[in-house]
Order: sequence, then structure tokens, then C-alpha cells
Amino acid sequence: MGGDGHPNDMSSQQTSSTSLLAQVKGLVLISTGVEDSTLLVKRGPPIFRHVPIWILRCLQPMLTNAFLKMGLSPTTHQLKPELIRAAKEANNQNDMEMVCHYYRAHDWITKDELSRFYFDFIAPNDNQPANQNTQKRKVLVVHGVEDQIVPVEKGQIVANILVPNDENRIVVGEERTNFVTIPDASHSVMQEQPDTLAEQIFQFILMN
Repeated sequence: MGGDGHPNDMSSQQTSSTSLLAQVKGLVLISTGVEDSTLLVKRGPPIFRHVPIWILRCLQPMLTNAFLKMGLSPTTHQLKPELIRAAKEANNQNDMEMVCHYYRAHDWITKDELSRFYFDFIAPNDNQPANQNTQKRKVLVVHGVEDQIVPVEKGQIVANILVPNDENRIVVGEERTNFVTIPDASHSVMQEQPDTLAEQIFQFILMN
């Protein structure tokens, strides 16, 4: 499973059928984090809920520009103007695009929920008798170094909760880890550094 910056992707995984979950061998989570008082967008009722549609349509270009400023790194803005143009065109094709993103951003997973996810899915046998299979699913958390929407430290928290023991981590370079940061990338790692991200995921698959 891959995340795209929206922690509810992990929450929704919990509601999937048991048979499908049993087939999943590992997770790759990208640009994700947990609920925290320092996050740009807090959990709670979206402020746009009672705003007239015509006002939301007027706000759309402004919201798109604000997101792209924070969601794409300075390097991307400088070296990949075609990516910026494409992102603006895609977002502005739907008057409600950024508003929808904002609504989704209110569904943050908490540390307690993430811990339950660990015992329910990552290591479901940790609380079971010792004679049961104790195989844990592998997890790789990837984050853009310059992410201004979900700070990189929040991705580290996710990694620490989902892979608490060093022996269950993967080898990246000369160290064991389950948290990889991508330079010259912000929140949109998949669009900004696709080759670097693909290589990290490929290595993760090979080693697991």
C-alpha cells in the first residue's frame, strides 16, 4: 500500500477485508504523518463547510497557488516549471479540487490509532501465544526533505511507531532504517523525484 500524504489512507486500510489484508506483505507510505498540534491543518470541522459555492470557486486559484508553493520544493519551482504548470492546470480543472483536499486533510490519524494499526495489521501476532507465526509486515516510510505541509519529523514518528525494533528494519546504504528522506522534494515526492522514489521502493521490494 502506498500513501499519498493523506493519513486516512492508513485508517481506511483497517476496514478492508481480511482476505485482502492477508495478501499484503509490506507497506510503502509516502509523505504521511500523525495528528499533531503543530500541523498546518488540524483535525476538526472544515472551515469551508458553510461557504457559498461561488466563493469557493473564486478561492480555488489562490488555494492552488498556496498549495504548490508549500507542496513543491524550491528546486522543483526553479528547475521544473513544466511540472508547476501541469499541476496548476490539473487542480484548476475542478473548481472544488483544493477544497476536497482540505476536507481530506482533516482526517488525521492519531498516535494511538497508529499504534492499534501496528498490532492489528503490521504485527498482529505480537499479542498472541508464542507458538503462532510472528512474521511482521515490512514498512518503508518515505518523505520529502522540504515538505512544508507535513513536516519530515512527522514521517519519522510514523516510522518509529510502525517499526519499533531495529531487527525489523531494512538496510539502506550502510544502516538499518525504515525511514527514507528524498532531497529536493516537498510534499509531492512522486511528481518531484519519481526516479529516486522508484529506486527506493525497488530496493525495498528486493530486500523483502
